[in-house]
Amino acid sequence: MGKYAFIILCNPEDLSEAIKAAHALHYAVQLKRLGHDVVVYFDGLGSKIPIADSPYKGLRPAYETAQNEGVIYGACGYCASPPHLNIQG
Repeated sequence: MGKYAFIILCNPEDLSEAIKAAHALHYAVQLKRLGHDVVVYFDGLGSKIPIADSPYKGLRPAYETAQNEGVIYGACGYCASPPHLNIQG
């Protein structure tokens, strides 16, 4: 079986970017279910996906499915930090 890594840099607040991210998550889940080794890593604006309200309502279910399938590897620590995501602590 193959090994696949998906690096998602898409901005979840932009419709076309959110759709791209959801497709990557769907592909990752499909490959995992076929027995491949798969990881998904969020970087840049993609690190907002776990917390963002997206105009594409299919992004949240795609993320949750990927999380439940165990393909989410992590996110860039700097990109996911509260100051970088504009979260007030």
